[in-house]
Amino acid sequence: MQTDLIHVPQEAQTAVKTTGATAPLKLKVVTMFEVKAHELDAYIEQVLGHSFEVVADQEMGDDSLKDFNVTGQLSDYDRQNVEKFKATGKGSWITATLLNYLAAEGLLEKDTYLIRNT
Repeated sequence: MQTDLIHVPQEAQTAVKTTGATAPLKLKVVTMFEVKAHELDAYIEQVLGHSFEVVADQEMGDDSLKDFNVTGQLSDYDRQNVEKFKATGKGSWITATLLNYLAAEGLLEKDTYLIRNT
């Protein structure tokens, strides 16, 4: 799966100017992986053998974004849910668990992922 790194220009750190007694808005530049929801769906189906729709699983609206902190760590409960998904293709609110499973298996980098529904 190919992902593009989101880059926020250095100018963003100084984009907010202060006037008078107004305190500056504190900004921070962050990097994360961005992936389109349908591309993630296809990747999960390719790797785990069952169709998946992150938009439905996360109840995402049109033109929406959802971020996930992927650590590669899974609880026993998460592992049971992954095994159930691998066996049946069933699961709900399981996107984060599947991303962490893929990271634990070395198929995704451990990082923050921004899922884009366009």
